[in-house]
Amino acid sequence: MTAYDQIVYDLAKQEGFTDIVAKMMAAQSRLETSLNGVDYNTNNFKCNNNMFGMKYAGQPLASKGTLAPSSEISSNCSPSGSDCNRKGIGNCKNGDFYARYNSPEDSARDAVQRLFKITINGITPEEINQATDSTSYATVLKKRDYYGFKHYGEAGAQQEIDDYAAAIRARLKRVSVTEWVADVYKNNKTNFAIVGGVLIGLSAYMYILYKKGYILKK
Repeated sequence: MTAYDQIVYDLAKQEGFTDIVAKMMAAQSRLETSLNGVDYNTNNFKCNNNMFGMKYAGQPLASKGTLAPSSEISSNCSPSGSDCNRKGIGNCKNGDFYARYNSPEDSARDAVQRLFKITINGITPEEINQATDSTSYATVLKKRDYYGFKHYGEAGAQQEIDDYAAAIRARLKRVSVTEWVADVYKNNKTNFAIVGGVLIGLSAYMYILYKKGYILKK
């Protein structure tokens, strides 16, 4: 699972997203594939390599996958089969189906490099990148109609935001990635400064001892 975290995190960092947003995207992929408390456990992930719950829209990296749940499909589209053989009968639309990818990495690329890099409902990628915690991240995704059944501002939308934010926050604790070196320094620059100061002080102390003869000269 940590390998999937790293795939999403690295792609997000490559696209210029902040460290915290990159980690929340990794947490989001865990949420979108979670079933019975286990991440990367849904049929959508197992059958379609789909890490973000993405629907099929003719995107370059995807093909038409399994039919979405009945609550998410058109009224003239009926399900047939189950699990990886779940298909649609009748007048089904592309959006009634999940996107199927050749690999989880292709799924991550479709989300991070395509979907999150375009403006939707007036909400830009820059606004996604301004998220600082799970609540602001869930809010900006709701404004883009990424999840749930309510549009932002409608009755019930705030509850969906709160629930999604709580789920992201819980999975953020499970995310395990190797941070980029620049971010390790930025996130720990105070500690680095303290360690640097200690080393400089120690070097100066050793030099004084050396000059006074407490440290034998060769």
